[in-house]
Amino acid sequence: MTYLADTQARFDVVYSIFGAVWFTDPTVLLPLVRARMTPGGVFAFSHLPATDQNVSGDRAVRKWEYPADQWVQMLATAGFKSATAEVIPAPASNRRGTLLVRALRA
Repeated sequence: MTYLADTQARFDVVYSIFGAVWFTDPTVLLPLVRARMTPGGVFAFSHLPATDQNVSGDRAVRKWEYPADQWVQMLATAGFKSATAEVIPAPASNRRGTLLVRALRA
């Protein structure tokens, strides 16, 4: 977040694969990402679908796991457009799928 707040760089594409978006408060991160993107730029991210748990291993790790429709709303609130979010099922029925989210900078 510090980098996004301090840089003057502009990005056509920003993506996070099981990364920053999952572990960072979206009310802070999403506006910072949008501010650094070029108009029409693509923001995409993925992480596990929402569950009731937000801990990893034996240490509590805060994760921002929201249902797909809530991510779409948060992206719209942050000024993104054409946001889509879907859960792609896992190939094995005993596994969680992947939440895949995409939005454009307005």
